[in-house]
Amino acid sequence: MDRSSEDESSHAGSVASGSENRFTVAVKHVLVLIGAMVVLSGCQSGGRAYGIPDEFCGYEVSEQVISPLLPEGESLNDHSRKRSGSIAHCRLGVDERMAISVDVEQNTGPLDPVDMDPAKFKDGTTVNVPFAQSAITGSERARVVAQCGDLYPWMVFDFSFYSPYGGESEQRVADVAGFVEDFVASVNRGLRCAAQ
Repeated sequence: MDRSSEDESSHAGSVASGSENRFTVAVKHVLVLIGAMVVLSGCQSGGRAYGIPDEFCGYEVSEQVISPLLPEGESLNDHSRKRSGSIAHCRLGVDERMAISVDVEQNTGPLDPVDMDPAKFKDGTTVNVPFAQSAITGSERARVVAQCGDLYPWMVFDFSFYSPYGGESEQRVADVAGFVEDFVASVNRGLRCAAQ
């Protein structure tokens, strides 16, 4: 091989090597950018990393009615516990925030009308809940007075929900009412109130 052939061959090799290096560097840059975009989109997307429960406080609940009341987050924590004198004392948290709180207490009779005043509830409105004598739902709280035969002649359900929430207050009140209706009916079934 003559000297000029070697030079051309060497030059062609270095051009090919330079092209491969530039291609390799470009691919690495693209992969780094894609990786960064994936990481950033994961950080910004929010959402729920936890599953929607089908039970709350030992009572079956519809995933469809509890889901709108649960905020985005990483983990779901059940802080429910037995409390002497109460029918139920239930707390469901998402990460460090309390999402849903329900206390069900036995009462000696119906509540005073002032305790069932919709004006005392943010976006409060009177609603019809099966098995209830009276019910009020709002965007952050709800209260239901129900009867359960001789077992619990008067039960008072006090609900609190995570705030702030996104969306319209009318939709939020409808979501709260849907959950309240479902939960009260589930407690009624669980206690066998219809059989009392």
